[in-house]
Amino acid sequence: MKMFNKYLLKLSLLVGLNAFGSANAGFQSLHQFPVVYNINSALDANGDIYYNKTNQLFGFKDQFAPVGVTGCLIGYPEFRDKCQTVNGGFGFSFDGYTSYEEFKVYVPAGTTFFGVSGYMPQSVQYAVAVKLGSPPVKSSALTEVEYQTAKSAQNRFSDFQRLLAGEERVIVHDGGGAMSLSGIARLTTPLATGQWLYFRALNGGSIAGLGAIYEVEREKYRTAYNTLSFGADGDPVADGGSNNGNTNEQPALTGISLSPDKWQAGVENSITVTPKPTAAALPTVCTSSNTALLSVSQNSNGQSAKFTVAAAAVTQTTSVTVTCGTKSATLNLQVANTVATFDPVDVKNQTDIADGKTKATLNITLNHTTAEVAANTKIDYWVAALVPSDLPFFGQDEWFFLSPLIGSSYQWKQLQNSLDVGSVVFEKNSNISSANKTKKLTIPLGFAAGEFKRIGAKIYLVYSQNGGPFREVGVVWDASQYSETTP
Repeated sequence: MKMFNKYLLKLSLLVGLNAFGSANAGFQSLHQFPVVYNINSALDANGDIYYNKTNQLFGFKDQFAPVGVTGCLIGYPEFRDKCQTVNGGFGFSFDGYTSYEEFKVYVPAGTTFFGVSGYMPQSVQYAVAVKLGSPPVKSSALTEVEYQTAKSAQNRFSDFQRLLAGEERVIVHDGGGAMSLSGIARLTTPLATGQWLYFRALNGGSIAGLGAIYEVEREKYRTAYNTLSFGADGDPVADGGSNNGNTNEQPALTGISLSPDKWQAGVENSITVTPKPTAAALPTVCTSSNTALLSVSQNSNGQSAKFTVAAAAVTQTTSVTVTCGTKSATLNLQVANTVATFDPVDVKNQTDIADGKTKATLNITLNHTTAEVAANTKIDYWVAALVPSDLPFFGQDEWFFLSPLIGSSYQWKQLQNSLDVGSVVFEKNSNISSANKTKKLTIPLGFAAGEFKRIGAKIYLVYSQNGGPFREVGVVWDASQYSETTP
């Protein structure tokens, strides 16, 4: 089983993933992965080394904010009152091999030195098309002749200057271990205007140690930084930053979302359809597999469509599929009181005494049905997190289940097959009776609520009576809607 923890704690270690399926899927900002630095290290009681680290920072705005004591590291709150590293420089790199087809890095005004690099084994072919300010045009793999021609034409000491002049460059691995993907910029005059630098991999599936290093003239950088506009993702939007850096580009449609994704009698009778990712275009025609129960009330305008539930016609739980173009999603239309309902969920962020990290807990009160109470049953509960496919490191929606370890600790697991679902029960054999109609669940998420919001996770609850069929409570917490004041 894969651990959900690894995805939340090491988003930067994207080993061997083909993160971007098509040429139109958008250029991934490398600033959207966490940057962490070691503050210091020490030995624990067992003689093992451990590190005190900075908090994870996402987005260029937070990663490289020019705040703090002169001469100290840019961007890291833990270092702002200490002078322990870097004079006007910063950088990042990813551990292990990364497999990005299209990505981008921001080069800010005030830059005096810059380079993007990685490492490759000897004799492995890897090639990228590179352009400053807009995506490169070249998209086809290089032939052997083209590869050798590009190798002869490249020069790491002049390639960046040619990018500054507006050229599109094709840069290849020249046979050594280290590979410069951008050329090396040693500028006598600080860069006057910040721009995104775009990369498209043409040959080769992955590269190790991908990263960038910067040096800046601090005051010019500080002045330019303070004039930048940043998107919600914390990246500069001067050339469309949050829209993948290309105002003419629209992300490819990977799926559709339904809200709500489960309908029950007595609630709102409208179902809204939106594209995944939300910046993609929703196809013009959306249809229902059962128009007698679910019919179109608002045709797609490219951003959303709406369906109306014929509530009186829903006499038993019925599965209905909505299809827009080639993408589909299914929801259950349920009669009243077929599954437990739940009260508003209480979300608490607290500091873990054991490790000092902020972690969230969901407190949920379930109200079981009269039929369930009458049956005087034992119930098993499952807690699952759905991570959406529009994250750059998932090709499809991924499910993770919260299950107990020894004692009171829990971990997120991913199933290898559906027959293994019994191994990830959150709580077993809870008693429900006429004297105990409600069930209170305390769900320790293991990470801060904001980290779940960052990846757009939804927490689902499912239960089963006496080993019988699964009953879906549905989404009990949508992290994308979380705020400190409104759980």
